[in-house]
Amino acid sequence: MKTDISPQICPIDYPTDKPRHVYVCENSPEGILSGVYDAWVSRYGHSHNYIQIADNLECNIFYEYINVETDYDKAVNISTAVKHKISYNFYELLYTCLQSSDPDRADDIYRLIILGFAIGDSARSCLAYPPIQRIMKLQKNVWNETHHYMGFLRFEELSNGYMFARFRPQNDICSTLILHFADRFPEENILIADVGRRKIALSKHGKTGLVSNPDIDFEHFDYLISYSEKMFRDLWKTFTDSIAIKERSNIKLQQQLMPLRFREFM
Repeated sequence: MKTDISPQICPIDYPTDKPRHVYVCENSPEGILSGVYDAWVSRYGHSHNYIQIADNLECNIFYEYINVETDYDKAVNISTAVKHKISYNFYELLYTCLQSSDPDRADDIYRLIILGFAIGDSARSCLAYPPIQRIMKLQKNVWNETHHYMGFLRFEELSNGYMFARFRPQNDICSTLILHFADRFPEENILIADVGRRKIALSKHGKTGLVSNPDIDFEHFDYLISYSEKMFRDLWKTFTDSIAIKERSNIKLQQQLMPLRFREFM
């Protein structure tokens, strides 16, 4: 395990004659990777370059701020370079952290990438380096929420035959979930809506796609369910009511096994 990290990679935490450059990017995977690209090609020095998300910007009069325009091609260039020059496992770690909702993740992702290009895939093992410590916490948080929604997400059969589900996750995990359910139910037509980010993931016979900012507001979406869906819904309610013992109801245990934030659209 290699832990000797060059000072030129680490961010400067003391005043210098050289002003710090802060690249202000959009709160999206493409926006963050565009910021990484612009900071890298600037050749200004990784120790004096920082990346911040515009939604979480705190200005300092001693810093120079540079607005980053989101560019899909730049994001693809960074992703491709990580896959081929470091490793695919490293890219999976990067992709997972890009899905996080942590407002301070952009600069940690930048440090992860430059360290990966410097020492290779072993950068993931540099747990003594604070940015890598935070990266691992981001990964664990995204993995935990994804695992929960794989079990808690509930589908309804629409009148057109699609299996439809809505949810409001903390992290941007819509694309990961659609791959999971498309693999699990390859013959089904699936529609998953992230109502908070206004994003839709679709699967039709195993082929998946992602749509951002659709015209439909899925939070207040008025849709028709199929007859079989309505019938089984009524049967399930009757079944649960008939076997329930009101005197032995345990609300705290219910909330422990299924937190309230997972129940909004169930």
